[in-house]
Order: sequence, then structure tokens, then C-alpha cells
Amino acid sequence: MQWLSALLIGVVVGIVSCDITCYDKEEYTCLKEFNKEFPSSLENYCRDEIPLLKCISEAASKCKTNFVREAEDLYRIHTDACTEGTELNKAAKEHVDCITNATDGAKCSLGEGGFDLKDKTLGEGKCMDIRITEVCLFETVKSECGRNAGDTFLIVYHPLAQLIMKICYARGHHQN
Repeated sequence: MQWLSALLIGVVVGIVSCDITCYDKEEYTCLKEFNKEFPSSLENYCRDEIPLLKCISEAASKCKTNFVREAEDLYRIHTDACTEGTELNKAAKEHVDCITNATDGAKCSLGEGGFDLKDKTLGEGKCMDIRITEVCLFETVKSECGRNAGDTFLIVYHPLAQLIMKICYARGHHQN
């Protein structure tokens, strides 16, 4: 689950809003209150990250960002993955170990130096790397864990990638 938490932190740190002062204040509160160490299991992820995602979603809405829907989708889907007994929760539990091992060992990169969404000089190339990385991770998981695990990974990861891409659009680094 470290792969998801690490990328999530990048999203939280870099979300742009119509009122950046508002969002920065809200974001700081979210990180201070909810940011824990990288969770090592689905149970820990659900306990630690879902409140953070809710806080991010609420902050995006309160501050009238251009990606409220994406933040809400991310929260909704991850909550579904963490809700005992849902189809997504069952699939996540079934595949979490293989997905984690596959993504931890994947040769997929966000480029040299990583991906810092606060970087105002972040270019279109790195924003495009988000989609390339998503496809690479999906193919790795599918290859190592099977199609069902790949689909489960994509259901959970894609909303995060969508939010990052929306942030790239907001920064003017990549256009639809």
C-alpha cells in the first residue's frame, strides 16, 4: 500500500485551488491531523488514509477547486474499497499482497526527480508521465497477478491519476 500512499501525499501537497490561501490552510490541517506513516496493510490504509481523503475532498469543495468531482470520486472509491463486504473490498483483500509486491517491484517511474505538484516549473512531459505510469503499473500487476487483480488495481488507482491530471490541467501543463 506504500505505492498508493506515496502518490497520495504528492497529490495532497500539490492540489491547486481557486483560492490557494484557503486550500493551503485546509490542506495543512488535513496533513497535520491525518498524515501518518505509510500503511503496510489494507486495514491500516483504510484506518489512516480514508480520513485524509475525506479531508482532502472537503477542502477541495470548501475552497471551490476545479477538481472537486475528482477529489470526491477518489474518496468514494477508496471508501468503497475499505467498506467491509463490498465487491471492491473483497477484490482488494484478495489481491492486495500481489498488487503491493508487483507495484513495489515495478520498473515504472514518474521520471527523474519524482513528481512534485508544487513545482511551478513542472512541464507537460512529467504530467504525461502520470498516464504512462498508470498504464505501466496496470500492465505489471496484470502480468504478475492476473487480469482480475489488474482491474482491481485500476479501479483504485485511476481516480488518483485522474486527480493528478486535473491538477496538471489547472497548472496549464497539459491540456485536454
